Amino acid sequence: MSLSLTFNAKTSALQILENAYDYRHAVTVHNAPLISTEVTLLDEFPLGVDKQNELSPKNEAWYSILIENKIEKYGGLIGSLVKILGLSVEITKGQVDTWPSGHLASYCNDGKEAYSMLQGITPVGKNNTTGHFLFAIKKTGFFLLDILLYAVFSRLNKLIFEEDVPIWNTLNNDRRGVYIKHDRPVLKLREFYQSWVDKVEI
Repeated sequence: MSLSLTFNAKTSALQILENAYDYRHAVTVHNAPLISTEVTLLDEFPLGVDKQNELSPKNEAWYSILIENKIEKYGGLIGSLVKILGLSVEITKGQVDTWPSGHLASYCNDGKEAYSMLQGITPVGKNNTTGHFLFAIKKTGFFLLDILLYAVFSRLNKLIFEEDVPIWNTLNNDRRGVYIKHDRPVLKLREFYQSWVDKVEI
């Protein structure tokens, strides 16, 4: 199943890219029922070894993060309904691979493939950016459940954008501020993005 969404925001391409790396905003902005989150910056792993047992160079074209969330279980009637429908999830894991104008991401629920996302970001003017999202949602194998899953997934993502876009429209681009450890993925993404800006300016 596929779903496409498009939005426009009065901000830079970089600030939209940063959204995927600001993992705490899932709780503070979207009220996601998360118990805990583990984050791994994949480009900080030791250099890999290729098939010829030679060290492979760091891939400068991509920047990647792995985010694993433990989900709070719903109780009562909602919890029972979610379990009956097979939508109950305890662990979600997502890998986001980023290039300077978009993301390619894949997500699993309890170790099973859930959906993938391709995001393209197009600057159309100063602080004027269009985002295009294409989701590929894994089918459950049950027609009626797939219809329900698609409806819930579609509505949830539209609500997320309705919460994100007003924030993007009011963000300050001066980059000044006080940062904490949770901001590290965003700060490292900015370094990656700036490295490509520097290449273009040379």
